[in-house]
This record gives sequence, C-alpha cells and structure tokens, in this order.
Amino acid sequence: MIEFDEELDHNVESILPYLLIGGSRDSYRVDGHLIAVYPITDERYELITVPSMAYWQTFFMNDRQDNPRGFIELINSI
Repeated sequence: MIEFDEELDHNVESILPYLLIGGSRDSYRVDGHLIAVYPITDERYELITVPSMAYWQTFFMNDRQDNPRGFIELINSI
C-alpha cells in the first residue's frame, strides 16, 4: 500500500505497469490491484480507502484451494 500523496502521483504511475498489466502475473506471479490509502484525516479515506480494504480483505484472503493470500505494502522511501 502506498499512502496517497499528490507528489507521489508520478511514482505510482511508473510502477502501475508492473503491478496491474498482464506481465505482473506472468513474470512475478503477482495479480496486482492498487488500493489508494488516503490519510485518515482525508475525506476520501472513509469514501474510498475503507470500503476498498474491506472488499479486498473479504474477497482476496484465500484462493480457490483455500490457500492464504496477502497484501504487499509498498512504502515510499524517497
């Protein structure tokens, strides 16, 4: 997860092809989905972040064979 920051928009755009386009599944065996994590004080947190996290936690925690899945958190180190 990348905490939303207007200045990081270009960084997020540069990694999206590795996470969301077919190559991520073929090359890295990762089926990536981006969840925007807004600061808790941002009005979009309740509107976007909370429902998105709830959806993926319910839907994505196990595969069809009941093997556990998880999240990869990307942290900005710039």
